[in-house]
Amino acid sequence: MKYIEIEQKFVLHDADALRAKLREIDARPTSPRVQRDTYLRPPYQTMEQVDQLDHWLRVRQEDDGSSSINFKRKLDLGPTSATNYHEYESRVTDAEAVLHILDELDFVRIVEVRKTREEWDVSSQIVAAIDTIDGIGSFVEFEFVGDADSPQEALNQLTQFVGELKIKLGDQINVGYAQLKLRQS
Repeated sequence: MKYIEIEQKFVLHDADALRAKLREIDARPTSPRVQRDTYLRPPYQTMEQVDQLDHWLRVRQEDDGSSSINFKRKLDLGPTSATNYHEYESRVTDAEAVLHILDELDFVRIVEVRKTREEWDVSSQIVAAIDTIDGIGSFVEFEFVGDADSPQEALNQLTQFVGELKIKLGDQINVGYAQLKLRQS
């Protein structure tokens, strides 16, 4: 579904057990990569509103030199929907220039999140990302990347897949890494 992100995120206590399970179901890993995400708030939002953000801008820089800009707005699918979004993302050739442009437009940098991400192609419908976040810990995100008739159908398929994995995961996290990092400070 273009411009819709449906995912479920969990605390990950045993990444090796998850990797073994993913191999068992013939998922294919990609090479781990380091990502530096700079999150910004628009000038009309105050810092007091940051933890309740329903939208934000992110500039991502990766260790392979690629960069992107991303806008997310929460998509309400019920009580477990906090990590489901309308998402608009595009590659950029000069992330530092984009950040300077946003500074000039009075966007405010609120937090930087550094992570090592290891993606696994599970199927044409689902990707698993094992994320190790500097200063926070390890997590797994399962993202629906296929076609569905509706966001709710995609969420149902993702929920079914995670349940069928039959692996012990930590608590489900219904906020983004930026909010987790901000809550820490």
